[in-house]
Amino acid sequence: MTRQDRHWRGLGAVLLVGAPCAELLIPGDASGLRGMLTLLLLATSLAGIVFLLRGKKVMWAWRIESGRHRKLPELIRSRRQQRAAKRRP
Repeated sequence: MTRQDRHWRGLGAVLLVGAPCAELLIPGDASGLRGMLTLLLLATSLAGIVFLLRGKKVMWAWRIESGRHRKLPELIRSRRQQRAAKRRP
């Protein structure tokens, strides 16, 4: 595990622990705000679980999906399959 991967997994642990703690600190008499913040913090803790389990691979996936080269893995895979099909008689 690389140092960068440990940092991403540490961020996941902080999000996973910090979101429920922040939810407990929300005052109970807030009208509809508490429900919205609870949903936001639930999403934050789910993101923390993903970061904790996958580490920096999540950032690589987001970078590929948001960039111009999001179709690159599919293109590489199809070209490899075409080359393999040409080699077979």
